Amino acid sequence: MEFAYSQDKKHFSLKALCRTLAHEYGPGISVTSLQSAILARFSMYLPPTQFAETMNYHKERAWRELIRKMQTPSQVQAADFFAAYILATMAWDEENDEETLIHYRGCLSIWHYLTRVDNRASNILIVFGPMVLDNLSFADRMACITRPNSWDSIIQPPTTFSERVQYFEKLQPKCLDRASPGLVEAVHDLMDDMLSLLVMVIVEIAREEAVGIYDRSQKILSVIQYVKEQLAMPEFRKAVHAVNQISEEFNNEHYDLVICLRLQLKLAVLILREKTLSDGLEAPTVNAKAEEFIRHFQIRIRPSTPIRPKYYVGGLMLAGMGMSRVMLEQCMFPKDNDNTDIRPRVVDPRVDRESLRRRKP
Repeated sequence: MEFAYSQDKKHFSLKALCRTLAHEYGPGISVTSLQSAILARFSMYLPPTQFAETMNYHKERAWRELIRKMQTPSQVQAADFFAAYILATMAWDEENDEETLIHYRGCLSIWHYLTRVDNRASNILIVFGPMVLDNLSFADRMACITRPNSWDSIIQPPTTFSERVQYFEKLQPKCLDRASPGLVEAVHDLMDDMLSLLVMVIVEIAREEAVGIYDRSQKILSVIQYVKEQLAMPEFRKAVHAVNQISEEFNNEHYDLVICLRLQLKLAVLILREKTLSDGLEAPTVNAKAEEFIRHFQIRIRPSTPIRPKYYVGGLMLAGMGMSRVMLEQCMFPKDNDNTDIRPRVVDPRVDRESLRRRKP
């Protein structure tokens, strides 16, 4: 449990949730299903030679307890909802789609029962239930793209952007001036999720077009539509405007990352706007936006600030596809303190474009 409650940034949101659950149910977690689910989840990160047996024991214990309670719904409580979610994250990381779907459906069944049938929604469920639903929704859409043959999409209750802000307010320390840390983190989190989905959509479309398939599947189109709807939410757009204004007044890495994610999203949307991927990559608007992103990366991210690479991987890949090698070479990347060139090694995107162009009908 000590590892699950630690303050380090790795798996921050899950650990912050576990600390909140410990405040609600005690440090030892008084509900068996949740206690075992947490112990099983964080045993995954410990040496398997020592903890594999412990992980399997607690995983099976949590599962048995959830099955027992689901047979008598009046015994189900909010802690069981979070236990099912934690087991779902385990199965997802293990790429076990069948088990993920079982726990996913279990989460939704408990949510529906506690909020609609029995009306026993506790405060912790009201605040953090939408966090679970948002994470499951992201996993659902991602699986529709990457695992279309083994994944059955699930319709779930919609959440709002204000609910995302609310749960991040509870998870984040009060450390940012002039804006709610929950608001900034919610904008950042939603943008990061939508960018991840669009990057995977582009990768899958590239694979299909490379073998002569130019009709986009219904699942791909549904994910694109979902992203459009999320980014068009009035509350979200208002929050982005507020963060942009703050970013102009303060030199803060967190705000810079939001602006950077916004540029990457615009780049992905521009690429997907065209009929085929090769057309999108060659569009002048894409070339211009790719160059803008590269220059933002160079100018706004200060050498003294630790760079979190995961926030730039998608954008650097898209920029590399949307710019010629000559353009990339002209956008020189900064060097770190030991004068090591940190420019990414980029394969000439024109090779891939020619491959796609030859296969166009």
